Amino acid sequence: MMMKVKTKLNVSAEFLYQRLIQTALDDLSQELGYQAVASELAGAKYQAGNEEHKAAVTVLAAEQNQSYHYMVELAQGQLMRSYDLKKLGANQVELVYQSQLVAKNWLAKFELAISDFFLGWLKSYNYKKLLKQLELSYSL
Repeated sequence: MMMKVKTKLNVSAEFLYQRLIQTALDDLSQELGYQAVASELAGAKYQAGNEEHKAAVTVLAAEQNQSYHYMVELAQGQLMRSYDLKKLGANQVELVYQSQLVAKNWLAKFELAISDFFLGWLKSYNYKKLLKQLELSYSL
């Protein structure tokens, strides 16, 4: 299953990047026992989630205000997500978001294909809506 969303947002690249990496910084800080900073993200590996649903996260790339890519190891496969930012102006950025779940077995692949066929457009629509809410919070 692959989803790609490309959109322009009226926010600064700095604001958007900080919002994208904040959860990773919080999770990494909890694992390290001190407040992690953005420069420590690239290549970082940590556990995220609660006791029932732990997942191993690997940050593949973290370039300040430009890109943030990570992989999550799940029971059913690997989830790869990437956020690429292109600064268009002081308060405008183009975001290219991609998400791909690589299933481990044929049954999971089949379920993903069905889900993507019927719900792919809805996931993309909802993600764009979420981004617009983020944009509104920036202007407040």
